[in-house]
Amino acid sequence: MDKRHIALSALNRLNDLVADPAIIQHLLKYFHDPKIEKIFVASILRTCGEIGEKVLLNEVKNAKDFSVRVAACSVLGYRLSSFQKNLELRLDKQYTYDIVNSSGKFFTFHGNDHF
Repeated sequence: MDKRHIALSALNRLNDLVADPAIIQHLLKYFHDPKIEKIFVASILRTCGEIGEKVLLNEVKNAKDFSVRVAACSVLGYRLSSFQKNLELRLDKQYTYDIVNSSGKFFTFHGNDHF
């Protein structure tokens, strides 16, 4: 796996942090790069919410490259979380914790950095 694939893998679950029109336009260039696996790009675009979904639907309709259409179709069924941060954890100086909300997988960490 080359550095570009590793970087794309890291972007995969950043959700709204990647959902910027300039970033999406840059990702679309990778969609048409023959050296990049299309599923990486499609997966990142899917996590961008409605903006990414519209881009993927457009690719399904208009892309000439069959592999781009297949990658877009394969990720459109992924369900996205409505709440990006569902678990909030607060630590005090004695390293005791308080779970504020435990309704999901994503979390926010509040505490000191002495770990």
